[in-house]
Amino acid sequence: RLDGHLEWISSLAWSPNGRMLVTGSSGADDRGLRIWDVATGQQVGQLNGMEAATTAVAWAPEGQLLAATSYDGLVRIWTAQSDQPMARLRGHTDSAWSLAWAHHGRQLASCGLDGAVRVWDVASRTELRQLLGHASWVYAVDWSPDDALLVSGGADPNRQDCSLRLWNPLLGQEVARVPAAHLDVIHALAWQPGGTMLASASADEHVSLWVVQASS
Repeated sequence: RLDGHLEWISSLAWSPNGRMLVTGSSGADDRGLRIWDVATGQQVGQLNGMEAATTAVAWAPEGQLLAATSYDGLVRIWTAQSDQPMARLRGHTDSAWSLAWAHHGRQLASCGLDGAVRVWDVASRTELRQLLGHASWVYAVDWSPDDALLVSGGADPNRQDCSLRLWNPLLGQEVARVPAAHLDVIHALAWQPGGTMLASASADEHVSLWVVQASS
């Protein structure tokens, strides 16, 4: 049991080696991300610089960088040893809600309530692509195992645009769409490691499995 947060915990992510856990809170009085040594249960680091509530955290594949999204629309990136963010990526015009690292670690995708999916180059700290097409909020994003595709999904409380969309992140183009993938908001997406199956979870109380076939 890892005790230390002062308010409710909204997000967490394992380090790639499985030894550490990073956690983030959405409370007004508990904005820092905390890093924990799982074996000892001790907090071994704290990442500050969150001026708004945390919505998601993600550890880069090589284990040296962490990123988080927040209500203020910024995507922040830290080194695992830093106190303040090494980068604040500005682009979202409303709350940034989720993010995912490409498996090669050089790019980061984020999505938010502005209806956009954004692809960032981590080294240059610049936005590479803005993927537009969703008619409502975007809650979840994930990379395919080969990084050739991005998938995104969401919807608003009125259930507008419960679609799944597949994107070519290199070209910035939508390549496929399931218009009514769920009957309510899509909250989570996860690609099968090394495979072609995609899982989506929704407020409609269903988890759906999809097989994504490469186009000829």
